[in-house]
Amino acid sequence: LFDSTAIREAGCGILANMSMRKSFPSELIQPSLVSMNGFLMDVESVDKGLATCALHSICNMLEHPASKNISLPVYQQLIETVLGLMNQYPHSEELIEFACLTIAHAAGDDHAVKDIVMQLGGFDLVRAAFEEFVTRKGENPSLEVKDACLCAIATLTGCQAGAEVVMNSGLLDILLALLAVETDRDFAVILEIIAKNTRNGIAGRFASDSQDVLQQQPHLLAQLVKESSGDADVASLFQRLRSIGQPVLGVAAGSQEGFSSVITALEQYPDSAAVQEHGCAILAELFYYIPVPINSLEGTF
Repeated sequence: LFDSTAIREAGCGILANMSMRKSFPSELIQPSLVSMNGFLMDVESVDKGLATCALHSICNMLEHPASKNISLPVYQQLIETVLGLMNQYPHSEELIEFACLTIAHAAGDDHAVKDIVMQLGGFDLVRAAFEEFVTRKGENPSLEVKDACLCAIATLTGCQAGAEVVMNSGLLDILLALLAVETDRDFAVILEIIAKNTRNGIAGRFASDSQDVLQQQPHLLAQLVKESSGDADVASLFQRLRSIGQPVLGVAAGSQEGFSSVITALEQYPDSAAVQEHGCAILAELFYYIPVPINSLEGTF
């Protein structure tokens, strides 16, 4: 009803406080978000103070249990607006804090929203904010933005695209270096979550891709073992090869190169119970179906 910046800002402040109460009517969450997004969409002309206040209110609303019922189109419009505001006000510390928290809350456990954020370039904006307010600040970072950015990154690494960006961009190494010297337990926990999400995401992608390759080109087993990033990848690869079974298993591990890759993996990861279990099971299968020379195993066990 009103287009006054002062009135809208006051209204957002009221919603920010009221929505923190469990008694706040669930049916008002989505209409309120739609309403605030409506006057935020014109990111080039919206007042920075109003935008910051509105994002604060949006963050609080997204923590309300009823936010799980928000429709995907509403989330998409909201994310588009938030990213637009981050582009418009990249140096506004408070606005960036609430924008990153909005991303973290909106994406949460919803992979569809995570994908939207990634597709719209949201991860790059979060990383830019982290560099602006944390990395470049040295010993005097913005703790609020640091927390918000790490929460957003932790959320986004919960999807395949986010995990790959963190790994491939070198950001994981930067965050692990930060973890090594982090003295705040809360920040350390978030950093550990990011590292775990990233590794799990990469391992999951490797497992999915490797199974497709094995089924279509089983002779590439040795190459897949070589490209693996550790014992978890190798164990997953061997487990999938066993699940596929014959005749793929025989083609993949029965050749001289494939057989050697299994032996090499067993030697390389002697302390990995999973690699030893699945690797030995593959050998047992081979010896049952294929006449592999027993002397090739000498010194392996």
